[in-house]
Amino acid sequence: MHCVSLAKLAAFPKGAIGVDEKGIIQFTEKELDLEGIFQTHPDWKDAKVVKVEDGFFFPGFVGKPK
Repeated sequence: MHCVSLAKLAAFPKGAIGVDEKGIIQFTEKELDLEGIFQTHPDWKDAKVVKVEDGFFFPGFVGKPK
């Protein structure tokens, strides 16, 4: 899911989000299968893959308090 505006959402059922070991989003893809992701981002080929089967993933601004 992605907020297009305050009143509109967009859904990407075949989307992907690359999050590094520090929890920072490094890339987003709207329409790529797993093979396509690793072709586009070959340095991520050893990354742990978490697939959401039932429901959706809605990233937000989450971090540690300063």
